[in-house]
Amino acid sequence: MKKARLDLKTNGFSSDYNINFNPNTLNEYAAAAGFFFYGLFPEKIVTKYSETKATPMRDAFYDPSLLYEQHGILNLIKFLITEPSVIPIGKINSEFRQHFLKTNNHAGFDMMAILIQMGRDHGLPPYVVVRHHCNLKKIESFDDLRDVLHTPSDAEKIKKIYFHVNDIDLVIMGFLEKPADGAVVGPTFACILARQFAKMQRGDRFWYENYFYPSSFTGEQLSEIRKTSLARILCDNVKNLKEIQPFPFMIPDIYENSVLKCSSKIIEIIDLTPWTDSKFSIKLPMTKEKIKTAIHIAEGRIRQIRSREKKNNQPDMKNDLHDFLPFPHGHHMKPNQIAIDQAKIADVLLEATRILIIQDEFNLHKPIIPELDIDYLQNILPNIDVRDFIGKAKNNNEICNKKPFPCDPTATYRTTTGWCNNIKSPSFDEPRKFGVNGDPLPSARHVANVIHKSKDIIHKKYSHILMTFGQFLDHDLTHTPMSLALDGSLLNCQRCDSHETVSVNCWPIKIPKNDPYFPSTFDDGSPRCMHFARSEQMNQLTSYIDASNVYGSNDCIASDLRLFSQGKLNISKHLPGIQNTLPFGFKDPDCRVHSTDCFIAGDIRVNENSGLMVPHILFVREHNRLAEKLFMANNLWSDEKIYQEIRKIIGAVMQHIVFKEWLPKVLGHQLMEKYELYLMKSGYFKGYDKYCDATISNEFASAAFRFGHTLIRDTFLFMDPKHNTLMEQIRLKDMFFNITPLNDFNRGGIQSMISGLIRTPAMAFDRFINQDLRNHLFEFKHEPFSGMDLPAINIQRARDHGIPGYNSYREVCGFKKAKNFQDLLDVIDQETIDDLKNLYKHVDDIDLFPGLISEKPISGALVGPTLGCLIGEQMQQIRKMTMAKIICNNSKNIKKIQPNVFDLPDNHMNKEVDCSVLPDIDITKWLDRDFCFVGNKIIQMGRTKHITPCVSCTCTHYGANCHALRIESCNSLFDQFSMTEIAADTSCVIQCSGMINSKKNQTQ
Repeated sequence: MKKARLDLKTNGFSSDYNINFNPNTLNEYAAAAGFFFYGLFPEKIVTKYSETKATPMRDAFYDPSLLYEQHGILNLIKFLITEPSVIPIGKINSEFRQHFLKTNNHAGFDMMAILIQMGRDHGLPPYVVVRHHCNLKKIESFDDLRDVLHTPSDAEKIKKIYFHVNDIDLVIMGFLEKPADGAVVGPTFACILARQFAKMQRGDRFWYENYFYPSSFTGEQLSEIRKTSLARILCDNVKNLKEIQPFPFMIPDIYENSVLKCSSKIIEIIDLTPWTDSKFSIKLPMTKEKIKTAIHIAEGRIRQIRSREKKNNQPDMKNDLHDFLPFPHGHHMKPNQIAIDQAKIADVLLEATRILIIQDEFNLHKPIIPELDIDYLQNILPNIDVRDFIGKAKNNNEICNKKPFPCDPTATYRTTTGWCNNIKSPSFDEPRKFGVNGDPLPSARHVANVIHKSKDIIHKKYSHILMTFGQFLDHDLTHTPMSLALDGSLLNCQRCDSHETVSVNCWPIKIPKNDPYFPSTFDDGSPRCMHFARSEQMNQLTSYIDASNVYGSNDCIASDLRLFSQGKLNISKHLPGIQNTLPFGFKDPDCRVHSTDCFIAGDIRVNENSGLMVPHILFVREHNRLAEKLFMANNLWSDEKIYQEIRKIIGAVMQHIVFKEWLPKVLGHQLMEKYELYLMKSGYFKGYDKYCDATISNEFASAAFRFGHTLIRDTFLFMDPKHNTLMEQIRLKDMFFNITPLNDFNRGGIQSMISGLIRTPAMAFDRFINQDLRNHLFEFKHEPFSGMDLPAINIQRARDHGIPGYNSYREVCGFKKAKNFQDLLDVIDQETIDDLKNLYKHVDDIDLFPGLISEKPISGALVGPTLGCLIGEQMQQIRKMTMAKIICNNSKNIKKIQPNVFDLPDNHMNKEVDCSVLPDIDITKWLDRDFCFVGNKIIQMGRTKHITPCVSCTCTHYGANCHALRIESCNSLFDQFSMTEIAADTSCVIQCSGMINSKKNQTQ
């Protein structure tokens, strides 16, 4: 967390925003590490009503009925906060392996197999490559995996699956890595997650700690935002919840996380009083005519491909059940119209790029691009403006996805779509199939079978709601759309030959012989494969932590969710005494009750499982609770103003909870410090960087942020206010697309589910993934073997996106690249290395996802070093003084100390570190003088001076107090300062971007 600078500020503002920073999702995160939390799920939800009952997770997917029982949400919350998550050591339970998102009409899936396949589909680099990029110790052999694997003996199993350590899928090792101390995931996943979240923070102009006018909170408002906590939200929004531990992501203990009354001042209450009114260009060695020719040829090729696919998709192909089992989760992975339009253009441009590189279509003696290597092409091709050659895609969503330009720099609120968050840059393929030796990579399902077997290991510290919130957060950040058939329907990719007979975007996962669950053939003897459609390498959501899962990512969805009265959101109506939940009406064919009885929310995936519905409901309730208070304080405010202000607050609350409570648990202190991710203790955030692109990286979305899959329990518990179990546990596979548990008011419903979430542990971070994810993902209830494998999907998706293997990211993150599998022993245990050796022919072949979750956790972190590196870099100041540093500074012989000296040292959250790495206080702030230094300028005491054109500082007895100025006239600004001075000031750029661009154009 520290390395990635993901710690939130405790006071003051931040100015780390970088307008050029790319916040897009890392492929390794989206196709591997981003799924780590699935390993925390139990197979069953356990509550107690008249007798103990366990509800399989498969019965809870898309069924909120548990929330509608008597004390439903209360009992579920108690289950989530008191029961530990599954210990994340690479396992995703069977509910996700076989029944993931299973419904009455649709089979579940094996989530792990899907993840493996997805990683390959995305072209994720092997595990060892990712570790290298994360600066982790190099993995050069299967034996090297022993030190990073949770179970060293797994190294031999991996060796049997992979021909080389470089072949190991990222998602596999991501789950197999030993969790970093204090984190859920191993070092490789931790690396991906840290990088991903760092990008979000520094690339978000509306980041709640930023001080830029007019979107920033006031100092008083920011102080109130910093009081927020998930515990307070639960106390305020869960009826009959009278007590809770201060940190619901961790199960209660008798120490710093002991259960408190909700009225306790330790769980602070937000006071709404402060809201009361009182371009670079490159000259390329190619002509427009050559580019136009390449695009023309590419258009012809794409037309041929689409014509062939249209012929392949004949009606009689859907007659046999085994020929086509609808992909239930596909309805929620479908691209929106914008994504479809962009994909059509992308297909043409990608093919044109291939033509330009290969240069075999022009029959020219002289190459089109002479003496340019691939690395140089990667730099110059993105700078080519192709608008003169290819028309703009037909936009059927201009009403829903407004993109005004130039951006309004005076906007107080962020747009729903995220457009214009970064004023400077508003918008801000081949799958990986073969190992380094040229041999095909092992089947994603085979990798999942060897690496991600089901094994119930409960996490000793973290509650199950950490996993639930992780999935909720993921749905605020990433949504990778799947490819569709030409008619817009879901592709039928279950047949093993569907790539040739149906669509080039089909890439089914082969079921290996002697598979422990799925038959390798159908009854007629034809080979059986697992459905997998390639996904578009784009993100349909905003890349910022902006609560888009609550409010939607376009204006049409946002409008559907609003009540348009007193700034409130729409809610469902229930019997007196029962708290409201999300509105009904989503016509979801996957819903296990009547399709119109499923929930409507900001993210279309809200109904995926009963547990995921809980945070959606809580944040809608919190919005309406705050809206009521703000309306009472400012009853002359319009509905629009109240809505936008509360939306801004909730977005900030989300950011605060993620960076203060959730992310430190995942990454641990070491990575939070390394990436400077801690929040400020006071003042405004000054890290806003207009050059920072907050786009979610492919690695982050495809691998790193899938580390939660190993945290998923295969059962969910439901508890009453006294923490008694209300009913039998619910299996995870029974919770897919199942809203029924939330509607069972007689058994507590959502109340009991929340209680369960905050009082039950998540699963441990390891390579093991529960059987519901491995064999029952999205399983049809009455169709045997209709489920999928989530880890296999993770691996396949990363390959689909072309994500390099795990070893590549070790090098990226600064660790030694493994030359053989034994080189992985620094972060992976020997048993896992052995498994990787059996799977991959080369250490470079290890897929990112399995590599990341196979790493040993960094001390004080949930994840391992490579994963922490990737997450920290995606996310990216921390204030200074601690009791530990005071002891170090005043005790001569103490060289190492645990960061939190009030806790005993341990290898999880409080491992000893060198005193030198602890931040120290800057005593110069207390110098007794009648002036202040700010940069190279001196300000007399009590005086105010411009430090930059749009930032002024006042010298006080406590030091310089600086803030961004409100620019009333940009013309006057240019009369006082030069273009160079103004353009170098981020605050000026935000407020006067139009005039800056105009003057730049005049000089060109």
